[in-house]
Amino acid sequence: LDAAHAAGVVHRDFKSGNVILARNADGTERAVVMDFGLAAAARPSAESPAGTVMRGAMEGTPLYMAPEQVEGEDIGPPADIYSFGIVLYEMLAGQVPFLGSSSLETAWLRMTTPPAPVAGVPRRWNEALRQCLSLKPEERPVSALALVKGMEGRFRWTPARRGAAAGLAAALMLGAAFGVSQLPHRPAE
Repeated sequence: LDAAHAAGVVHRDFKSGNVILARNADGTERAVVMDFGLAAAARPSAESPAGTVMRGAMEGTPLYMAPEQVEGEDIGPPADIYSFGIVLYEMLAGQVPFLGSSSLETAWLRMTTPPAPVAGVPRRWNEALRQCLSLKPEERPVSALALVKGMEGRFRWTPARRGAAAGLAAALMLGAAFGVSQLPHRPAE
């Protein structure tokens, strides 16, 4: 995500289904962000140096959408960071933090209820997730790397969490070789 944002692109549909494991030539695995079909160029402004995508139709996957995306507002990199927080929550808890019996109920829960803390993880991880899933974009971490740095520290790794952390680290290392080179290229205006 950081590579896409550095290139001025907002993914707009980041979710666990759009991250795959790919095998490198040396046999190691890396996570790769896929499906930039809804991605859009972010336009920087004085209020938002990282840029925003102008409001429009609500596009994306409702379970992973940021509140401003659900409301049809302008979105920027913070919307992707929110979605990244949903994916991290899902990796740690085995389920998304907001799940109603309908898309409308799910959206309502997202807008009115803070996420339940994930059991069995360090307090700073739950704090990082809470910040990531803030209703206010300006209260979210400024980047995926900032989120991970907020989660770093001493932690006794179980085999399951070690695999999740390796996948998370690999996702953050998404490089220009695949991710950014696959972004839609738009001519400058």
